[in-house]
Amino acid sequence: GGSNIDGTNTSEININYGDDFRGEIVLDGQRNVYIASVTSSHRFPVTNGAFDTSFNPIGNSLARAQDGVVFKLNSDLSVMQWSTYLGAEQSDAAMGLRVDDFGNVYVVGGAGSPNFPVTSGRVQSNWNGGIAEAFVVQLSADGSSMLNGTFWGSSGYELGYFIDIDEDDNVHIYGQTTGNMPITPNTYFREVNSRQFLSAFDKTLSTLIYSTVIGNGPNTPGGLYSDDFDFVPVAFKVPSVVYPPPVMRLVILATPFISVFLILMPPLYHLVPITVWQIMSMVEPAALTKVERFIKGFAPVQDPS
Repeated sequence: GGSNIDGTNTSEININYGDDFRGEIVLDGQRNVYIASVTSSHRFPVTNGAFDTSFNPIGNSLARAQDGVVFKLNSDLSVMQWSTYLGAEQSDAAMGLRVDDFGNVYVVGGAGSPNFPVTSGRVQSNWNGGIAEAFVVQLSADGSSMLNGTFWGSSGYELGYFIDIDEDDNVHIYGQTTGNMPITPNTYFREVNSRQFLSAFDKTLSTLIYSTVIGNGPNTPGGLYSDDFDFVPVAFKVPSVVYPPPVMRLVILATPFISVFLILMPPLYHLVPITVWQIMSMVEPAALTKVERFIKGFAPVQDPS
């Protein structure tokens, strides 16, 4: 940590239950440790040559400023291999991350800064307004550069919670919104302007694969309280393909209030909601244990019979 509050989101992009402490820890194949979190410290330990080595204050004041932070430690936590701020002139938060097969790091979160760093020519290179926009960025394996980056949002409020990478290197994200998020053709949705979104991009973040919203529609138009969202997510995963043909893929969203939210995703990315017990009969046996472990680790599963 640094000289101020670290690991606790005290900014205005703190709306839903649990947003105070959102962040993520993942391991790579060599058991190196990657962490996405937040800091209000202008002396947070960053490394020379990292993407952003300077804390980003609000104007000339450090009091309300908050940046995301992303860093990598070796397997026994004895060496900080690289560490970088991730933010701009307003409050920003890094919420989730994944490491690809080349060691590059994808990060998702919320940007309260219109000048948050993204790269040109991606799905959404411009800020659309509101309190915050979701963002997705890809950092290089050594943490020294941003390879790709995009905003993802409306003129309302968006925050990206979770991220995962599938076998085709597509990048899937889950988040919440108070705006009008896009719904791609032939994609499942129940109510327009629902408060939770699912979206996927190609690995360069330049092509939108699919986008939809899930939920029961807006509760309070433009509302910014926990009660305006349908549930509080605790886990998100895009596991390996399932069978029988046609080949299909799962998006799993677990919450503490419902056992699990499962979506079946055929090759054309038509999204269809299904139950835990329907999917258990379709998952390849080798993958079934992983799916069961994931579900039971984050939400209770009971046989409906």
